[in-house]
Amino acid sequence: MCIRDSYYRGIIYAQMNDLNNALANFNKGIELEPENPIFYYYRGMAYTQLNQKTNAIADFNKVLELTDDEELVAQTTEWLKSLGVTP
Repeated sequence: MCIRDSYYRGIIYAQMNDLNNALANFNKGIELEPENPIFYYYRGMAYTQLNQKTNAIADFNKVLELTDDEELVAQTTEWLKSLGVTP
């Protein structure tokens, strides 16, 4: 499986609310490209939907560590605030 497949499959599974398969694909993406913040971002969203707050916060913090993209930072910051965390 290539990195792009992991991304698109993860997104599709998440849209279908099949969060376990979404997580599996985002995990594979992280395994293939651990410095890519987008996989952590979407995995954090999936964890949030599964009420796995600790995992979600860890992933969102990892996004902030890996990127300086202003839009991604702003979106990630909003997710962290919704979880009660001030980045």
